[in-house]
Amino acid sequence: VKYHFLLGNGSGNKSETNKGKKILGAISYYPTKQLVLEGYADWNDNKGNTDWYTLQGFAAYKTENATIGLQYAYQVRQIEDKDDSKLSLASAFVKLKTSQKLAVVARVDRMFDPNSKAAKQVYIPFDPTAKSFFFVVGLDFIPIENVHLMPNVEVIIYDKNDEGVTPHSDAIPRISFYYKFK
Repeated sequence: VKYHFLLGNGSGNKSETNKGKKILGAISYYPTKQLVLEGYADWNDNKGNTDWYTLQGFAAYKTENATIGLQYAYQVRQIEDKDDSKLSLASAFVKLKTSQKLAVVARVDRMFDPNSKAAKQVYIPFDPTAKSFFFVVGLDFIPIENVHLMPNVEVIIYDKNDEGVTPHSDAIPRISFYYKFK
């Protein structure tokens, strides 16, 4: 069993911008060397703006040649004088090692609720009016030790929104570079 607990300012890696605080904690259980089960919860007290609550469950199984994982997360954003915003998502991923230097990776996320703030995400904006599926498929190529080149494609497919309109799907090709320091 492993655990962690944090009390912070809730501003992420920026300087403190409010008088509220954030409390979070997780507990992980390792019944075998290959299996991990984790529960997570947090509360972000944004004085005068919103309070956010998050609950999350995670499970992963790892062997020498494969890793699979599942995650479910639920968040409530309480907003003064407005209806609460509720978000839930499920995610599944797999990594299959095909040789010492190559692995195939895939992930799928299901957003069960539209995220009204999704269009403001800089790294990949989502349509804020519709539920969505998010897919990532790629390769993890290791040309030399500790160096990873990962060509991949991210695809977003939307459901119809409340107005009966299906937002356009997005496909984003990427290549990621990763160096693992020893």
